[in-house]
Amino acid sequence: MALHEQQHIGRNGLASAFRWSILLNTALSVVQLLVGTAFGSLALVGDAVHNLGDVAGLGLGWGRSGSPPVRQRSASPTALAAAPSWQPLPMAC
Repeated sequence: MALHEQQHIGRNGLASAFRWSILLNTALSVVQLLVGTAFGSLALVGDAVHNLGDVAGLGLGWGRSGSPPVRQRSASPTALAAAPSWQPLPMAC
């Protein structure tokens, strides 16, 4: 059985992917806003606003992609012991 080799996108390819994703999602949002407003479609306007949220997330991801990785901290046993025990609340009818 042959081992599968993974190919990773380099930093330049990653920036290009983010740039294209942001550009295309922004263009789609603008078209949806214009058409949704012209035809009175709340669904298109709502989807355009949702896509703009996706664009904001892509922008944050692109900005974070150039940062050094965050060091992971392990949870201490005392922090876990101090956490409350989440039990289902009884339903009051």
